[in-house]
Amino acid sequence: MKKLFLSLTLAACSAVGFLVGQYASSRSGQKLKETNREYDQRQKVLDRVSTALKQEWDGSSKALEKYLDDYPEQLRSDIYALYWKIGTTTEIDVHRRTVFVDHMLSRCAIETPLLRNKLLKWLQDFHRNDFSKASRQLLNSLPWTIDFLPEVIRLIGIVELHEALPRLRKLVENNQLGDRPPLGYHNNNTWAALMALARMGDDISLTEMLHKIQQEQDIIVKVTFLLMDLAYTRRPEAYNVLRQYLNSYQRLPQVKETVPGRLAAAYVAAAFSKYLTGFPIIETDFSELQVAQARDWANAQTQWRFK
Repeated sequence: MKKLFLSLTLAACSAVGFLVGQYASSRSGQKLKETNREYDQRQKVLDRVSTALKQEWDGSSKALEKYLDDYPEQLRSDIYALYWKIGTTTEIDVHRRTVFVDHMLSRCAIETPLLRNKLLKWLQDFHRNDFSKASRQLLNSLPWTIDFLPEVIRLIGIVELHEALPRLRKLVENNQLGDRPPLGYHNNNTWAALMALARMGDDISLTEMLHKIQQEQDIIVKVTFLLMDLAYTRRPEAYNVLRQYLNSYQRLPQVKETVPGRLAAAYVAAAFSKYLTGFPIIETDFSELQVAQARDWANAQTQWRFK
Protein backbone atom coordinates (compact mmCIF):
# COMPACT_ATOMS: atom_id res chain seq x y z
CA MET A 1 0.00 0.00 0.00
CA LYS A 2 2.84 2.37 0.92
CA LYS A 3 4.57 1.58 -2.38
CA LEU A 4 1.37 2.34 -4.29
CA PHE A 5 0.92 5.64 -2.42
CA LEU A 6 4.55 6.58 -3.13
CA SER A 7 4.16 5.76 -6.83
CA LEU A 8 0.99 7.85 -7.07
CA THR A 9 2.69 10.76 -5.28
CA LEU A 10 5.69 10.65 -7.60
CA ALA A 11 3.42 10.50 -10.63
CA ALA A 12 1.44 13.49 -9.37
CA CYS A 13 4.62 15.48 -8.73
CA SER A 14 5.86 14.59 -12.18
CA ALA A 15 2.61 15.76 -13.73
CA VAL A 16 2.70 19.03 -11.78
CA GLY A 17 6.32 19.54 -12.79
CA PHE A 18 5.41 18.94 -16.42
CA LEU A 19 2.54 21.44 -16.23
CA VAL A 20 4.75 24.05 -14.51
CA GLY A 21 7.40 23.52 -17.16
CA GLN A 22 4.83 23.86 -19.93
CA TYR A 23 3.48 27.04 -18.31
CA ALA A 24 6.97 28.52 -17.93
CA SER A 25 7.80 27.63 -21.51
CA SER A 26 4.56 29.22 -22.68
CA ARG A 27 5.26 32.39 -20.67
CA SER A 28 8.80 32.52 -22.03
CA GLY A 29 7.54 32.15 -25.58
CA GLN A 30 4.93 34.85 -24.99
CA LYS A 31 7.58 37.23 -23.62
CA LEU A 32 9.78 36.55 -26.63
CA LYS A 33 6.89 37.33 -28.97
CA GLU A 34 6.19 40.56 -27.06
CA THR A 35 9.87 41.52 -27.23
CA ASN A 36 10.01 40.83 -30.96
CA ARG A 37 6.80 42.78 -31.48
CA GLU A 38 8.14 45.76 -29.51
CA TYR A 39 11.38 45.65 -31.51
CA ASP A 40 9.45 45.57 -34.79
CA GLN A 41 7.35 48.54 -33.70
CA ARG A 42 10.44 50.53 -32.70
CA GLN A 43 12.12 49.68 -35.99
CA LYS A 44 9.10 50.91 -37.96
CA VAL A 45 9.26 54.25 -36.14
CA LEU A 46 13.01 54.51 -36.74
CA ASP A 47 12.58 53.74 -40.44
CA ARG A 48 9.90 56.42 -40.66
CA VAL A 49 12.09 59.01 -38.91
CA SER A 50 15.12 58.07 -41.01
CA THR A 51 13.12 58.48 -44.22
CA ALA A 52 11.71 61.80 -43.03
CA LEU A 53 15.19 63.11 -42.23
CA LYS A 54 16.38 62.24 -45.72
CA GLN A 55 13.34 63.42 -47.68
CA GLU A 56 11.37 65.96 -45.62
CA TRP A 57 13.56 67.51 -42.93
CA ASP A 58 13.87 71.27 -43.39
CA GLY A 59 17.03 71.45 -41.29
CA SER A 60 15.31 72.96 -38.24
CA SER A 61 15.65 71.89 -34.62
CA LYS A 62 11.87 72.12 -34.21
CA ALA A 63 11.41 69.28 -36.69
CA LEU A 64 13.84 67.08 -34.75
CA GLU A 65 11.75 67.72 -31.66
CA LYS A 66 8.62 66.64 -33.53
CA TYR A 67 10.14 63.31 -34.53
CA LEU A 68 10.60 62.40 -30.84
CA ASP A 69 6.88 62.86 -30.01
CA ASP A 70 6.10 61.32 -26.61
CA TYR A 71 7.89 58.06 -27.17
CA PRO A 72 9.16 55.83 -24.32
CA GLU A 73 12.78 56.01 -23.18
CA GLN A 74 14.09 53.12 -25.27
CA LEU A 75 12.64 54.51 -28.49
CA ARG A 76 13.92 58.02 -27.72
CA SER A 77 17.35 56.47 -27.20
CA ASP A 78 17.12 54.84 -30.63
CA ILE A 79 16.12 58.14 -32.25
CA TYR A 80 18.97 60.03 -30.55
CA ALA A 81 21.36 57.35 -31.77
CA LEU A 82 20.01 57.92 -35.28
CA TYR A 83 20.61 61.67 -34.91
CA TRP A 84 24.16 60.97 -33.74
CA LYS A 85 24.82 58.56 -36.60
CA ILE A 86 23.54 60.92 -39.29
CA GLY A 87 25.03 64.01 -37.67
CA THR A 88 28.57 62.65 -37.53
CA THR A 89 28.74 61.47 -41.15
CA THR A 90 30.93 63.44 -43.53
CA GLU A 91 28.14 63.69 -46.11
CA ILE A 92 26.00 66.05 -44.01
CA ASP A 93 26.54 69.81 -44.24
CA VAL A 94 27.83 71.98 -41.39
CA HIS A 95 24.48 73.69 -40.78
CA ARG A 96 22.65 70.43 -40.20
CA ARG A 97 25.41 69.08 -37.97
CA THR A 98 25.07 72.24 -35.90
CA VAL A 99 21.31 71.73 -35.64
CA PHE A 100 21.80 68.15 -34.45
CA VAL A 101 24.23 69.41 -31.79
CA ASP A 102 21.92 72.23 -30.69
CA HIS A 103 19.01 69.84 -30.37
CA MET A 104 20.84 67.01 -28.58
CA LEU A 105 22.52 69.38 -26.14
CA SER A 106 19.23 71.12 -25.34
CA ARG A 107 17.69 67.75 -24.47
CA CYS A 108 20.35 67.00 -21.85
CA ALA A 109 18.67 69.19 -19.23
CA ILE A 110 15.28 67.48 -19.52
CA GLU A 111 16.11 63.85 -20.29
CA THR A 112 16.36 60.87 -17.95
CA PRO A 113 19.79 60.27 -16.35
CA LEU A 114 20.42 57.32 -18.68
CA LEU A 115 19.66 59.25 -21.86
CA ARG A 116 21.42 62.38 -20.62
CA ASN A 117 24.61 60.39 -20.18
CA LYS A 118 24.23 58.87 -23.66
CA LEU A 119 23.63 62.27 -25.24
CA LEU A 120 26.70 63.80 -23.60
CA LYS A 121 28.84 60.91 -24.85
CA TRP A 122 27.43 61.01 -28.39
CA LEU A 123 28.04 64.76 -28.55
CA GLN A 124 31.75 64.09 -28.00
CA ASP A 125 31.93 62.62 -31.51
CA PHE A 126 31.09 65.97 -33.10
CA HIS A 127 33.71 68.60 -33.95
CA ARG A 128 34.31 71.88 -32.14
CA ASN A 129 33.04 73.82 -35.16
CA ASP A 130 29.70 71.99 -34.98
CA PHE A 131 28.85 73.86 -31.76
CA SER A 132 27.05 77.16 -32.35
CA LYS A 133 27.41 80.19 -30.10
CA ALA A 134 24.11 79.22 -28.46
CA SER A 135 25.34 75.67 -27.85
CA ARG A 136 28.56 76.95 -26.30
CA GLN A 137 26.58 79.18 -23.96
CA LEU A 138 24.26 76.31 -23.05
CA LEU A 139 27.20 73.98 -22.42
CA ASN A 140 28.79 76.57 -20.15
CA SER A 141 25.55 76.85 -18.18
CA LEU A 142 25.03 73.12 -17.55
CA PRO A 143 25.40 72.24 -13.86
CA TRP A 144 28.55 70.53 -12.63
CA THR A 145 26.65 67.97 -10.61
CA ILE A 146 26.84 64.20 -10.38
CA ASP A 147 24.11 63.92 -13.03
CA PHE A 148 26.24 65.71 -15.64
CA LEU A 149 29.85 64.97 -14.70
CA PRO A 150 32.40 63.98 -15.84
CA GLU A 151 30.98 63.93 -19.39
CA VAL A 152 30.22 67.67 -19.45
CA ILE A 153 33.88 68.38 -18.64
CA ARG A 154 35.11 66.12 -21.45
CA LEU A 155 32.73 67.88 -23.83
CA ILE A 156 33.99 71.28 -22.66
CA GLY A 157 37.49 70.21 -23.65
CA ILE A 158 36.35 69.13 -27.12
CA VAL A 159 34.53 72.42 -27.69
CA GLU A 160 37.56 74.26 -26.23
CA LEU A 161 35.33 76.35 -24.01
CA HIS A 162 37.95 78.71 -22.60
CA GLU A 163 35.35 80.41 -20.41
CA ALA A 164 35.45 77.29 -18.25
CA LEU A 165 39.23 77.37 -17.64
CA PRO A 166 39.03 79.01 -14.17
CA ARG A 167 36.48 76.43 -12.98
CA LEU A 168 38.55 73.56 -14.37
CA ARG A 169 41.72 74.77 -12.67
CA LYS A 170 39.89 75.26 -9.39
CA LEU A 171 38.44 71.75 -9.61
CA VAL A 172 41.91 70.23 -10.10
CA GLU A 173 43.42 72.36 -7.34
CA ASN A 174 40.74 71.36 -4.82
CA ASN A 175 40.64 67.67 -5.80
CA GLN A 176 44.21 66.68 -6.58
CA LEU A 177 44.91 63.07 -7.49
CA GLY A 178 48.17 62.93 -5.54
CA ASP A 179 50.97 60.41 -5.90
CA ARG A 180 48.63 57.50 -5.18
CA PRO A 181 45.38 58.29 -6.98
CA PRO A 182 42.20 56.47 -5.90
CA LEU A 183 40.96 53.38 -7.67
CA GLY A 184 39.05 54.30 -10.80
CA TYR A 185 40.49 57.82 -10.90
CA HIS A 186 40.37 57.75 -14.71
CA ASN A 187 36.58 58.03 -14.44
CA ASN A 188 36.50 60.94 -12.01
CA ASN A 189 36.09 64.67 -12.47
CA THR A 190 39.70 65.61 -11.74
CA TRP A 191 41.04 63.39 -14.50
CA ALA A 192 38.42 64.74 -16.92
CA ALA A 193 39.45 68.28 -15.99
CA LEU A 194 43.11 67.45 -16.64
CA MET A 195 42.12 66.09 -20.04
CA ALA A 196 40.12 69.21 -20.92
CA LEU A 197 42.85 71.55 -19.70
CA ALA A 198 45.54 69.65 -21.61
CA ARG A 199 43.45 69.75 -24.79
CA MET A 200 43.16 73.52 -24.40
CA GLY A 201 46.93 73.91 -24.17
CA ASP A 202 47.67 73.63 -20.45
CA ASP A 203 51.17 72.12 -20.22
CA ILE A 204 51.02 71.44 -16.47
CA SER A 205 47.91 69.29 -16.90
CA LEU A 206 49.45 67.38 -19.80
CA THR A 207 52.59 66.74 -17.74
CA GLU A 208 50.49 65.38 -14.88
CA MET A 209 48.62 63.08 -17.24
CA LEU A 210 51.88 61.74 -18.65
CA HIS A 211 53.20 61.19 -15.14
CA LYS A 212 50.10 59.25 -14.08
CA ILE A 213 50.28 57.11 -17.22
CA GLN A 214 53.92 56.30 -16.55
CA GLN A 215 53.07 55.39 -12.93
CA GLU A 216 50.09 53.16 -13.75
CA GLN A 217 50.85 49.48 -13.13
CA ASP A 218 47.57 48.03 -14.41
CA ILE A 219 48.16 47.52 -18.12
CA ILE A 220 44.44 47.22 -18.86
CA VAL A 221 43.71 50.59 -17.24
CA LYS A 222 46.74 52.15 -18.89
CA VAL A 223 46.00 50.93 -22.40
CA THR A 224 42.21 50.92 -22.61
CA PHE A 225 41.60 54.13 -20.67
CA LEU A 226 44.62 56.34 -20.02
CA LEU A 227 46.24 56.15 -23.45
CA MET A 228 42.89 56.78 -25.12
CA ASP A 229 42.44 59.82 -22.88
CA LEU A 230 45.92 61.00 -23.82
CA ALA A 231 44.94 60.79 -27.50
CA TYR A 232 41.89 62.96 -26.69
CA THR A 233 44.22 65.88 -25.86
CA ARG A 234 45.30 66.22 -29.52
CA ARG A 235 48.67 67.51 -28.36
CA PRO A 236 51.77 66.75 -30.49
CA GLU A 237 53.80 65.96 -27.34
CA ALA A 238 51.16 63.41 -26.36
CA TYR A 239 51.32 61.73 -29.76
CA ASN A 240 55.08 61.46 -29.58
CA VAL A 241 54.56 59.40 -26.42
CA LEU A 242 51.71 57.42 -28.00
CA ARG A 243 53.99 56.53 -30.90
CA GLN A 244 56.30 54.80 -28.41
CA TYR A 245 53.39 52.63 -27.25
CA LEU A 246 52.43 51.98 -30.87
CA ASN A 247 55.92 50.59 -31.43
CA SER A 248 55.66 48.40 -28.34
CA TYR A 249 54.98 44.65 -28.57
CA GLN A 250 53.46 44.47 -25.10
CA ARG A 251 50.24 42.49 -24.88
CA LEU A 252 47.20 42.60 -22.66
CA PRO A 253 46.47 39.53 -20.49
CA GLN A 254 45.13 36.47 -22.28
CA VAL A 255 41.39 35.94 -22.31
CA LYS A 256 41.82 32.33 -23.48
CA GLU A 257 44.82 30.12 -22.90
CA THR A 258 45.06 29.25 -26.58
CA VAL A 259 44.83 32.86 -27.79
CA PRO A 260 47.59 35.42 -27.15
CA GLY A 261 46.58 38.68 -25.48
CA ARG A 262 45.77 41.58 -27.73
CA LEU A 263 48.59 43.94 -28.66
CA ALA A 264 48.44 47.14 -26.64
CA ALA A 265 49.50 48.89 -29.84
CA ALA A 266 46.16 47.96 -31.43
CA TYR A 267 44.38 50.39 -29.10
CA VAL A 268 46.85 53.16 -29.90
CA ALA A 269 46.38 52.54 -33.63
CA ALA A 270 42.62 52.95 -33.16
CA ALA A 271 43.21 56.28 -31.43
CA PHE A 272 45.44 57.42 -34.30
CA SER A 273 42.69 56.43 -36.74
CA LYS A 274 40.15 58.50 -34.82
CA TYR A 275 42.14 61.69 -34.33
CA LEU A 276 44.83 62.02 -37.02
CA THR A 277 44.43 63.42 -40.50
CA GLY A 278 46.02 61.30 -43.22
CA PHE A 279 46.08 58.10 -41.19
CA PRO A 280 45.75 55.35 -43.82
CA ILE A 281 43.46 52.91 -41.99
CA ILE A 282 39.94 53.78 -40.81
CA GLU A 283 39.32 51.11 -38.21
CA THR A 284 38.50 50.57 -34.54
CA ASP A 285 39.52 46.90 -34.20
CA PHE A 286 43.04 46.54 -35.61
CA SER A 287 44.58 43.26 -36.71
CA GLU A 288 48.28 42.69 -36.07
CA LEU A 289 49.01 43.25 -39.76
CA GLN A 290 47.18 46.58 -39.63
CA VAL A 291 49.12 47.51 -36.48
CA ALA A 292 52.36 46.93 -38.40
CA GLN A 293 51.08 49.19 -41.19
CA ALA A 294 50.11 51.82 -38.62
CA ARG A 295 53.63 51.71 -37.17
CA ASP A 296 55.18 52.26 -40.59
CA TRP A 297 53.00 55.28 -41.19
CA ALA A 298 53.45 56.80 -37.71
CA ASN A 299 57.23 56.37 -37.76
CA ALA A 300 57.41 58.28 -41.04
CA GLN A 301 55.64 61.34 -39.61
CA THR A 302 57.60 64.45 -38.66
CA GLN A 303 54.53 66.34 -37.46
CA TRP A 304 50.99 65.46 -36.40
CA ARG A 305 47.90 66.87 -38.10
CA PHE A 306 44.59 66.48 -36.29
CA LYS A 307 41.08 66.07 -37.64
